[in-house]
This record gives sequence, C-alpha cells and structure tokens, in this order.
Amino acid sequence: MSGEPGLTIFQEHAPVEVRERRKSPRQSSGAEIRCFPAGTHPSQAWTVQVRDVSDTGIDLVLKERLEKGTSLILVFPATAGEPSHVVCARVVHSTPRSEGEFVTGCALQSALTAEVLNSLIRGGL
Repeated sequence: MSGEPGLTIFQEHAPVEVRERRKSPRQSSGAEIRCFPAGTHPSQAWTVQVRDVSDTGIDLVLKERLEKGTSLILVFPATAGEPSHVVCARVVHSTPRSEGEFVTGCALQSALTAEVLNSLIRGGL
C-alpha cells in the first residue's frame, strides 16, 4: 500500500508462528569437546564449547567463522568405560556473536548415543 510517492505504509499483521525446523529438540550444554576440519590432522583439533545439542545436531562456540558445508570431525571424550566417540558433522551456519566468537550449527552425520547425549546435557563428559 502507498501514500505519497516514495512512501510505503505497512499494515499491521497478526503474529506469525515460527516453527522449529530441527528434527530433534535441542538441550543446553556447557561441555567441551575437540573438533577439527575433515582432511586435517587430529593434532590440529580445537577445544570448543557445546552451546546446545540434540541427537542429530549441535551448536558449537568457535573463535573463527566456518563456511557452510564445511565437514568437521567431532571427538567426544570417553564415557563410563566406553572409548571416545567420534562423529562427522557438516556446518549448517556460522553466526557471529559478541566477544569475537561464532555460534556454529552443525548437522551430525550419525546420531549421538544416549550416553554421550546425556553427558553433554549434564555439561561435561
């Protein structure tokens, strides 16, 4: 709708419902894991904080921006006598946040086990 030339008037609309697009609900975490880009040596891994997690996705707090589609190797420390759990992930987004950090959302290529997921939700492995 227009009034004067070059002036656009917006009508107020009812609130739009935003639907969650994730397949599994996310749970908050504060745990730390190791990760590194696929194709690099594990000795180049970074320690990163897990912001939130589900069995099929994870948000990580990183000090650098990663391109959408980047493949990562995530290494979750051993739990209750089990060896370290390693999962491949693909970056879905990397969003700037304060303090020069980025929240990097990743889709996991295989689901986390209940033990690993529960340990992350408790904030540590």
